[in-house]
Amino acid sequence: MTIRAPAARDYDAAMLDRPAPERETTNAETVADWSFVNEIDKIRELGLSLNKILTARRGCAVLKMSGESGRYALKIADPPSQSRNRTDIANMAVDRERHALRRLFTYTGKIYVAHGEHAGRKWLLMRWIEGRTAQALSKRIRDTDSPDARRDKMLRLTAAVFKQVAKLHDRDFVHGDLQAAHFLIEPSKRLRLIDFALSGRQSAGDNLYRGSPAEYVAPETARAKLAGEKKIKIDKLSEIYSAAAVAFRMYTGKAPAFGKIDNIRSLSWDERFSIVASSQRCSFKDLGAPEFPAFEDVLSWCLEPEREARCPDLWDAVRALERIAGSPPG
Repeated sequence: MTIRAPAARDYDAAMLDRPAPERETTNAETVADWSFVNEIDKIRELGLSLNKILTARRGCAVLKMSGESGRYALKIADPPSQSRNRTDIANMAVDRERHALRRLFTYTGKIYVAHGEHAGRKWLLMRWIEGRTAQALSKRIRDTDSPDARRDKMLRLTAAVFKQVAKLHDRDFVHGDLQAAHFLIEPSKRLRLIDFALSGRQSAGDNLYRGSPAEYVAPETARAKLAGEKKIKIDKLSEIYSAAAVAFRMYTGKAPAFGKIDNIRSLSWDERFSIVASSQRCSFKDLGAPEFPAFEDVLSWCLEPEREARCPDLWDAVRALERIAGSPPG
């Protein structure tokens, strides 16, 4: 088995040989439900129209908008026809993302366009990012590639994912919702981390757990949830575990603690947290994935249930992955 050293920005060079599909729409609202967005001054000013209603969560949705000036993403609370009981939560999420995008300008690039409030619902307008999610890409690799190609591509993709999270940590932020669907690979081959609605700054004490999927949370976070704690801090070490859980799932198709469970959604949240808190974990071999001991060792280091034994900095994991690939560390 030969693992090729990754050249600059080529981690997905062989992976972008098909057009990137639209991200899936799962909510059933009609365009008429969202006609109220046309009343937003900035939408009228830019002459935008609604193209697609994207997946909605936590009372908040992202709408794909377009006009002569280009394509945009509008994040806003659910329309008036829907339940209003989560509007406050959605408004706070929109605010957090707005603050993050403006503070992380050098990290995210020119994504932020405008923000405001309409009929009690806060909104955030961002430039549309074209790309394929790491979730979709990793599934295609698992489904169609040979074992050696799978090892090669997943090693490089994981290194790119870890680098993006490490760069975010260097800027004092935790993302708060790491999952493969929140990494986008653009046609230019740039990998981006998106969706900062649950993010927080560590130095400001705003780094709280706000409800990301249980299968990616660190064991200490799961234990705190089970103990009934209300304000649970997540930090760089917590997200090192989360980033590795994302990478493990991209490679095997299963979250590390849930490998022998067919339907995670059938479990209650407490059941999920209990499984994570137990620190149980499957191996690549258990899940029928191509064995790759060196890669698995790096992920296991990041997935250590005890914080003192866990990889202390994602840059250390990146250098370990680069050594496996044969490139010089640093």
